[in-house]
Amino acid sequence: MSQLLDELLSLRFWIAVVVVGILVNLASVWLKSRLDGIGGAFSTNIRLRNQARANRRAVTIARVAADPQEQILLAFREMRMHLWALSLFVLGGATGAMAAAARTFIRLDGDKWIAPWIIRSSFLVAALALTVGMLSYSMR
Repeated sequence: MSQLLDELLSLRFWIAVVVVGILVNLASVWLKSRLDGIGGAFSTNIRLRNQARANRRAVTIARVAADPQEQILLAFREMRMHLWALSLFVLGGATGAMAAAARTFIRLDGDKWIAPWIIRSSFLVAALALTVGMLSYSMR
């Protein structure tokens, strides 16, 4: 403990701290302009992408507003997407329930499981189906 205190009070330590602080400051000044340029290009790309998306959406809205048949087709597509999402929710819940039941009730002898990779993979399928169902439901 006294060696640490002696090192903290030494002139060599404080000179090293000051030198490292100055080097970090110089490096940050040098990197700032480069990082600002990269950030500016990134935000410009995002702004252009959002603008193109808004233009496509406005064209779609104008097309759908002008054609009643297009409105009906779009409503059917929306119902189909809802049905797809709900089907994935049911599939995920059923697969998860079956995997939980298999883990609880199916054993060979004692603590040895029957094909534990099947149980793990069915939990994975359940999680994947629930995730895709949530994503497809939220992307409407």
